[in-house]
Amino acid sequence: GHFEIGEGDSDDEARQKIAGALVRLDGGFQEMLPVVFAFLGVDFSDRPSVQDASDLREQQLFAFFHDVVQALSSRKPAILLIDDLHWVDAESERLIARLADVIVRMRVVMLLNFRPGYRPAWMEKCNYLRLPLALLGNEETDELLVQLIGAEACATGLGELVRERTEGSPFFIEELVRSLRELGLLRGEPGSYLLRQQPAALEIPASVQSILAARMDRIPERDKRVLNTAAVIGKEFDEPILERVAGLPREELVDALTTLTSREFLLERALYPVAQYAFRHRFTHEVAYGSQLRDRRKTLHTAVARAIEAAHADSLDEQAGVIAYHWRKAGDERRWALWHRRAAALDDGAGI
Repeated sequence: GHFEIGEGDSDDEARQKIAGALVRLDGGFQEMLPVVFAFLGVDFSDRPSVQDASDLREQQLFAFFHDVVQALSSRKPAILLIDDLHWVDAESERLIARLADVIVRMRVVMLLNFRPGYRPAWMEKCNYLRLPLALLGNEETDELLVQLIGAEACATGLGELVRERTEGSPFFIEELVRSLRELGLLRGEPGSYLLRQQPAALEIPASVQSILAARMDRIPERDKRVLNTAAVIGKEFDEPILERVAGLPREELVDALTTLTSREFLLERALYPVAQYAFRHRFTHEVAYGSQLRDRRKTLHTAVARAIEAAHADSLDEQAGVIAYHWRKAGDERRWALWHRRAAALDDGAGI
């Protein structure tokens, strides 16, 4: 965000933005550019390669982040925003923990959001304040419903029914409205819908998982198969891997992804250098994954592991942990052990 890198930026454009911003901030950051490019996943094949994955590289990264945050906050107070902390990788998590210790001496607020259940040790310190976000109350639920469907539809009694069933879960409310819209029970435009059936006659599913499962059942079989295959790859996935596993002509695959995105099951994360997608919500991923028979999931995990091995033949070390995960889910203990050992050796900085 600070470097203003857009989803459509090429690696060359990203390098220019990173280098320009850092050099303007402090000319001394020039020598750290290769390390920064590597950490941010920006290709820099025209520059000296950074192979060091040991503690030294992590020390360099921490020193860099410390100096950048300090330089920014020396000019004016700064906010460091980290979104979806529950998905953070191990290296970034260690950097965040160290930053949490040093920002007490800077004009910086570190603002993080995450799902319940995530609680690393550094959150126990006195400079950390937890602000839990409660479920919506009746008034907030009504405000959200008016924005989504309109005051007239709410006045029919639909608002009361939704409040009772969803118990203030914003995601449940949004999925319920999407479901009613897909069923043709809401007529008009978002924010000004008319209800085509009396609320008392509506059958409202008991859980958000039930709604998602019902919505998935209504999409064409081809699109459902693509969604289920993507769920086995992971919460986020690259289109080339999906194409190798799905076994569909490219035009059909693109058409299916367009449909799944327009129906708000998936989000488009990036277009370049490869198209990347993510499930809109973890419940969507869980329902799509859990709806498949175990044997089918095993078969798909096998195909995904082989697809990643083939697609990343020149960078297998970086993919070792992911490949190990898929072989384990596929039930192949031998291949899981081999790839797990390879990933563990890299984490220890020992190499293979």
